Amino acid sequence: MGINRHSLGASHHLCWLWGIEIRMLYINYIFMAGLFLFHALTPPYAILMSLIVILVLPAFVLLHELGHAFAGIKEGLRVRSILLHPLGGLAMLEGQIPGPASEIFIALAGPFVSFLLAGLAFLPQLFFAQMQQR
Repeated sequence: MGINRHSLGASHHLCWLWGIEIRMLYINYIFMAGLFLFHALTPPYAILMSLIVILVLPAFVLLHELGHAFAGIKEGLRVRSILLHPLGGLAMLEGQIPGPASEIFIALAGPFVSFLLAGLAFLPQLFFAQMQQR
């Protein structure tokens, strides 16, 4: 488990979800620490926002990649792992994709999850906007 080297760099095992190993590149920790330190001398709400970004952004990327992974499993592929890196994530699938329709399905599953998350994140804003109009 410990350190694993990918072509993207050394990574750290985070957890297992539904039999899928989740890993994060070490550079992500440096990026997150830098983001936090960048806001350390600004008003308190900026620190809170940087903490939210540090926690929520990787979670959204992970959910996006899980969309690809579950679509791959549905199409008969094996998911070796998911790797989170500063520019996003990578669901590492193994096996032969049955055909072009399956490939499109797997490719669109991640963005579909992202659109669902965006919609869910927008719902509170709609609710509070209606509350302000009253």
